[in-house]
Amino acid sequence: MDRRLHRYKLLTGPVPKPDPLYYSALCGFYDLVEHLVKKRSPHVNATGSKNSNPLLGALREGHIRVAELLFQHDANVDVQELLYSLIQWPHPLAVDAWVGAVQFSLEHGADANARREDLSTPLHLAAECGRFEVAQTLLERGVDVNSRNVDGKTPLHMVPAYKRPRGKLVQLLLKYGAEVNFRDKEDATALHVASSLLHLETPQVLLDNGADVNAEDCRRRTPLLRVLKPGTFVEVFDVVQLLVERGADVNTRDEDYATPLHLASSKFTERLQSARFLLDHGANVNAKNKQGQMPLHRALPPKDTSKDRFGTAQLLVERGADVNAQDSDHETPLLLASSVLDLELVRMLLDHGANVNAEDNRGQTPLHRVLWVGDYPDGDRFRAVELLVERGAEVNTLNNDHKTPLHLASRDVALEKAWILLKHGANINAENKEGKTPFQLVRETQILAQMLLQRGASANSRDVDGNTPLHMVTSSKSKGNRAELVQLLLENGADVNALDDDDGTPLHLASYFPEPELVQILLDYGANVNAEDNQGRNPLHRILDTEVEYYDEDRISFARLSMEHGADVNARDGDDETALHLASYSLEPMLVQMLLARGADVHAENSRRQTPFHRTFEADNWSDFSGDPDVAQLLVEHGADDNRGRTPLHEVLQYSDDDNFCVVQLLVERGTDVNAPDNNHQTPLHLASWCLVSLEMAWLLLKYGADLNAVNIDGKTPFQLARESIREEMNQLPPSKYLIGRTECIALMGLLYGY
Repeated sequence: MDRRLHRYKLLTGPVPKPDPLYYSALCGFYDLVEHLVKKRSPHVNATGSKNSNPLLGALREGHIRVAELLFQHDANVDVQELLYSLIQWPHPLAVDAWVGAVQFSLEHGADANARREDLSTPLHLAAECGRFEVAQTLLERGVDVNSRNVDGKTPLHMVPAYKRPRGKLVQLLLKYGAEVNFRDKEDATALHVASSLLHLETPQVLLDNGADVNAEDCRRRTPLLRVLKPGTFVEVFDVVQLLVERGADVNTRDEDYATPLHLASSKFTERLQSARFLLDHGANVNAKNKQGQMPLHRALPPKDTSKDRFGTAQLLVERGADVNAQDSDHETPLLLASSVLDLELVRMLLDHGANVNAEDNRGQTPLHRVLWVGDYPDGDRFRAVELLVERGAEVNTLNNDHKTPLHLASRDVALEKAWILLKHGANINAENKEGKTPFQLVRETQILAQMLLQRGASANSRDVDGNTPLHMVTSSKSKGNRAELVQLLLENGADVNALDDDDGTPLHLASYFPEPELVQILLDYGANVNAEDNQGRNPLHRILDTEVEYYDEDRISFARLSMEHGADVNARDGDDETALHLASYSLEPMLVQMLLARGADVHAENSRRQTPFHRTFEADNWSDFSGDPDVAQLLVEHGADDNRGRTPLHEVLQYSDDDNFCVVQLLVERGTDVNAPDNNHQTPLHLASWCLVSLEMAWLLLKYGADLNAVNIDGKTPFQLARESIREEMNQLPPSKYLIGRTECIALMGLLYGY
């Protein structure tokens, strides 16, 4: 018994609530099933493994007598779905058992011509699943062999050549009248499908029975083009050979005008063998597709590292491919080979007359290409540059951005490549569209910069934005060897105070990505710490601009070095902001302390009449301030007591937060006028009442003499403002918070009313 249970995989895992009838039927124990049915007839439809019932289990295992017994005892089953289930059942049944199970479903009411939602019939399903005997049983019952599903496919289209050859099944369908050249909704014939699935037997049977070898689908693809479709990586040569020998047109074109040779030359296995076979049978080696590409172009796709790329390209060239043909982007085979740094290919194309100075639609030559592409070993790039230059590549040709090969070599810190270019006459002062010379693109390598300077590069050349090489290096985000490059430039006469078009000096630009060593070098060479750009900002203003990326320690070091070298801490920018305004807005206690220690004016007003203390409470920065009153305390300790217009106390209460209680307390304890009116005659208590501050904060103001009866410009007292704010707040509170909010507001009103 256990052996049979293991055979039927009944002991491989836990099964919930096992039913004896189901497993007896599954194992084919007729006598036991008969006994259980008579004894427990209500359980004839008991559910077993995978929601199967006894009848379906018996049929799936080929126990027809058991199935008949269950059916006679009112087993409940949808015979149509039973038929579909049996056809698709993956368990390897014996042929007789399988056919018997299908016949059982048909004899008990299943419709052999019934259609599912996709309009497929049981014969479609049998063909798709490769069920020869089932298909034969259905055909013997007269089913429509040419019925179409929703995609227009007949059972002949569905034969699964991709799993294993199904020539016998194809012959069966043809014997019963299947139309060999019927087309589906995409105009594909069975030969199109069979060719795509890359097994020889099925296409051979179809061709033997009159299949049109040159039929075109809706994309103008013949079976030969389908077998060579992009993305095919399995063996295809046998099918290609069969189709061509049976008359396939080797120069047919699809909707993109691609020929079989275009596709055979592309990236997949056996392309060399297939390409040679097609050429031997008359394929046009210089045919062009819609993009103007020849098969030789298609043999050189980017990032193709397959071993037969060179062999295929060489074959095409030897058979007459035009090595200088340009596609619609003006790409030549040599440009493509240069893009992938295939030295063997580059050399072969040059040996066959490829134009070493051909340009694509961006003005790039092969020399530009080998210096442009990344992710390749420097050794390969060096050898490619050397080869192209030796074969006559023009070293000063400009692409559409007016970049020479030397621009690209300088950008990528390609020292050896730059040396070759210079050796062959590269113009060291050529300017690209931005007015930059190769030297201005050097950001990291001191050796390359030294080499360019020795060859005559100007240390003070300017681009279209007025940037000198020193501007470029100091503004670079890279932390590599910037300090050494700055030292080198200054030693070679670079103007440390040169102005760009925004009147920025190198020291201004160094503030964007501050590096203490670099800043110190600039200062040692006389950088003007008080130079102003076109917005009136000196370098100290720039470093305190919160929109600039920075490292905190480097930022502080920059500010300290600037002040040590005489930076005016009270200088004003175009908005009349001092460095202290900016540091206060940034909430930087250490920077604020440094500025105050060097005499920064705590009372200075900007163009909006804001003091540094007012800037501390700017709304968009308030979230950073919460719970950190250090900046405010520092300013107050140094005399921030501006009582004109909005006082600091007004500002604190305007953006009220329980964490700011200590700031309010600090202000009132130091004598801030708690009844000072602003321009709208509002006292701090007016603002506190409207903002519904905490009871503790309101009590603090009242304790220090806040006037309950003061009226603002609208004639309203703090109590009246609190009442209006409470009404508005109640309308906005969600129900879950209403009681708590109401209690707090009533308490505040009571405090104001009854103090």
